[in-house]
Amino acid sequence: MAILGTVTPGRERYCPILSAHLDQMWVGHGPMYFALPAGRTAPYGRVIQSDATTWTGTLLYGLEYLKNTVGGTYVFVLLEDHVPLRPCDPGLIANALDVVEAEDLKCVFFTKYDWPWESTDYRLDEDGRVIGWREIDIVAIRGHRMARMPRDFFRYNQCQPAIWNLDYYIEVVKGAVRRGISDPWRFEAYVMPDQPQHYVSEYKWPSWSNGYLDQGKIDWRAVRLMKMPEARVLRNELLREHFKGVPLKPDLLYVLGECVRYSEQLRALPGRIARRVGRSLRAGA
Repeated sequence: MAILGTVTPGRERYCPILSAHLDQMWVGHGPMYFALPAGRTAPYGRVIQSDATTWTGTLLYGLEYLKNTVGGTYVFVLLEDHVPLRPCDPGLIANALDVVEAEDLKCVFFTKYDWPWESTDYRLDEDGRVIGWREIDIVAIRGHRMARMPRDFFRYNQCQPAIWNLDYYIEVVKGAVRRGISDPWRFEAYVMPDQPQHYVSEYKWPSWSNGYLDQGKIDWRAVRLMKMPEARVLRNELLREHFKGVPLKPDLLYVLGECVRYSEQLRALPGRIARRVGRSLRAGA
């Protein structure tokens, strides 16, 4: 099963770093490909260079390339900042693929956020689609526990790490392109009429809820979760990017980041408490 990723334009240098990182975090994974928009290149052997100028167009080009050149029935879609931050369980992923193949499922997500397995709390978005669950709908197939995603879920085509039927996903992305949907956020909310049932695996993807980027910037909370030493190369690169121009070694940059993070938390405290903490710190020094 090939893996297809995309990267934010301007971050193509991360392609070989992300591939090497995945080797550490997901032992025995399939070949990793990156689809790039028009005019973009990367120092990496499995780059799919498209003529597209949008994210959905680039993704579609990559999917069609895999279908026509690599082959296979399924594809694992893994966006740039959704790479695992801690080691995966290859056995559970393989088991999920076995279930997908045996039952001809079209899509199984491995969400990074907590799926509401035991809760029926929900609310509706502005379009009347459900966020959460109205009722618990769980199945166990060949030993793998999955939730049936509500058909009116507000992100039915979400961009979480997932196993997709390749032909099916091509049709979904084609439909979005035809409707002028260009970015991943609008794509997640897009739905086609009569889409087949999507599923959510009980296996939570080992990453931070929004990945290691937050609105295009490094999310320090994700960096703190990176398993060492497996994630050392990627973490060090993110630290250098976060503190661009600061001439310190990565370990010291990490300590500096912790200091910045906690100083921000201290500033958020009520003035009286913050002053007391400050006096205690000065006395300790």
